[in-house]
Amino acid sequence: MIKKRTLPQVLLINPWIEDFAAYDYWAKPLGLLRIASWFDQNNLPYHFLDCLDMTHPVHSQALPHKPVRTPWGAGKYYKHPISTPQPLSHISRQWSAYGLPLSYIKKYVETIPSPDVVLIHTSMTYWYLSARKLVGLLQERFPRATIILGGLYTTLCYSHARSCFAPHYVHKGPGVPFLRKYFEESWNISMPFPDPLALPYPKHLYPGSDLGILSLSTGCPFKCTYCASSYLHPRFQKARLSFLKRELEHFATSSIRNVTFYDDALLSNAGDLLLPLLKWVEKQNFSFYFHLSNGVNLKNITPHIIQAFQKNNFITLRFGFETAKPNQQKKLGKKTDNQEFLQAARLLHEAGYSSEDIGVFLLAGYPGQTKEELKSSINFVLDNGAKPYISEYSPIPHTSLWKESCRISKYPLEQEPLFHNNTILPCEWNQFTFKDLRNLKKYYRHRLEEEFY
Repeated sequence: MIKKRTLPQVLLINPWIEDFAAYDYWAKPLGLLRIASWFDQNNLPYHFLDCLDMTHPVHSQALPHKPVRTPWGAGKYYKHPISTPQPLSHISRQWSAYGLPLSYIKKYVETIPSPDVVLIHTSMTYWYLSARKLVGLLQERFPRATIILGGLYTTLCYSHARSCFAPHYVHKGPGVPFLRKYFEESWNISMPFPDPLALPYPKHLYPGSDLGILSLSTGCPFKCTYCASSYLHPRFQKARLSFLKRELEHFATSSIRNVTFYDDALLSNAGDLLLPLLKWVEKQNFSFYFHLSNGVNLKNITPHIIQAFQKNNFITLRFGFETAKPNQQKKLGKKTDNQEFLQAARLLHEAGYSSEDIGVFLLAGYPGQTKEELKSSINFVLDNGAKPYISEYSPIPHTSLWKESCRISKYPLEQEPLFHNNTILPCEWNQFTFKDLRNLKKYYRHRLEEEFY
């Protein structure tokens, strides 16, 4: 049935986070921003609120202090303590809400016109509680609005989301095809189907930010057993060079100075797209600082890539390594090995990068890992000229490790996404306990002090 109003009032909103810990590594709701950009192209008006926007004016106008941020824009969120949800009440850590205060969010929704459609972005599976509270708030304020949820949580935990958020729309997979059909059938609005890798980053939604997001690709050719990239994006697709050049030209005229890549496989076939793009950037009078927010593959590091990093102000270098134990590397998908790590570290050092510049992610607590393995991996990385970053494992549905995680975990992972939270060490066992992880973190900090401070 076609509604009377020609154009709907639309609200796009990214919820706050509720967790034991959260840190902003240039996080933005990319799927929601692509929808906003698509709306811009089709002159469909909307309101937008990112509850995790640390450049929002409310942080300087209404809050007593501003959390510490790096010169490059990453850093801590504003937070305030709240009650821990009952399933996690046995964890002796403070549960908090991160992002814009709920009092401000309530005031915001009181100032905007009543929306006909609300689009809510979801991300980590174990952050769904904030989305549920947001739906309650919006439903109370706008009882006639159609609420549609999409994103990582609804895609990875579709059945749970359907039961948790009924009777609202819950969508899995890319949002544009669903919304295109919805607006055509419900509002008689026809919008062309866009190329998601050719939708400009809507900088106007973050007027106080100097951050730009760039995606050269979607998907990943690797099949890491702990990662859901191949499920979320079955095809590995690349953007057009001409579009990426236009994006960077737009960034340069929009006060953007920090650019972070959102690719899962940035260095795959780098000679086809990344290196030509960076060669072009060298010739422009840009003043960008580039950041690798996702860990890129050490396998693909070459002297040409390192040279391009140096010439183009790549400030944040992060690489995925996961473990130094060869048989476990095979278990995790074998995207790299120790020899490739050593070669990449050598090339980076020869180019002038210090050990502290070379950040390497190690995975902690995945099924079957022992405390000895993680300790030896920490030592291997430090002893060979890089800085390890410990990333606790979170079981993710539709990954190769999911069934094993469900089998060995003491928590009902399939029934309750809160138990996917990496803080609780969901796959703890007698060879790698929560106490072991605490002790390893103390050891890690001690070794960092020896090496860098």
